[in-house]
Amino acid sequence: MSEGTYHDYDFEMTETVANAAEQSSGSNWIIVLLIIGIVMLAALIGLVITMMIKTIRMRESLDSICIKLGNMEAGSNSKSIGVVFCKKCGCSYAATEVRCPFCGTKK
Repeated sequence: MSEGTYHDYDFEMTETVANAAEQSSGSNWIIVLLIIGIVMLAALIGLVITMMIKTIRMRESLDSICIKLGNMEAGSNSKSIGVVFCKKCGCSYAATEVRCPFCGTKK
């Protein structure tokens, strides 16, 4: 072989390996960021679902309290002139009462 056509194949091999490593490290960051984004999105969806369930349960609880109060008013023989709605919890109670029987707020 003449000196002008000498090739170092080991050097060319490492150069291509280095180029491949640079390209794969760039795509690794994209994959890591994509995975982090998906995990954050899943956490946000879980949080929203949890808050919706809590809101539904709270609404059902307030409805059952108001229904119980309505049943208590219907069964009583007091001479109530009217019905008052609590400004804090929204339940109705007899106008003769000074405080809301459920949350204790004054009229």
